[in-house]
Amino acid sequence: MVHLSPRASKRHNRLARIPANALDAAAGPRWNADTDFDVRLQDVPLSNRRPDVVVYRADTIDVSPTRPEHVLLASRSSPPVRRPPAGS
Repeated sequence: MVHLSPRASKRHNRLARIPANALDAAAGPRWNADTDFDVRLQDVPLSNRRPDVVVYRADTIDVSPTRPEHVLLASRSSPPVRRPPAGS
């Protein structure tokens, strides 16, 4: 099975980059925060996820694929939920 997703918008990418930059600055030398790469959850059956922001161990920057044991935090951005006005 092949799963295709549309590319993220510029707005979505910017909204992910802002917290990633802040997390990267706060993380210190042992952790990195980046956007737009896969985290391999399992090999068989193959299961990858692409969070918007990942904080991962700096010493694994050249390890591919990134695995859950390398990750401290993974985050997804989602649009706000629009609720109907009260009383409708």
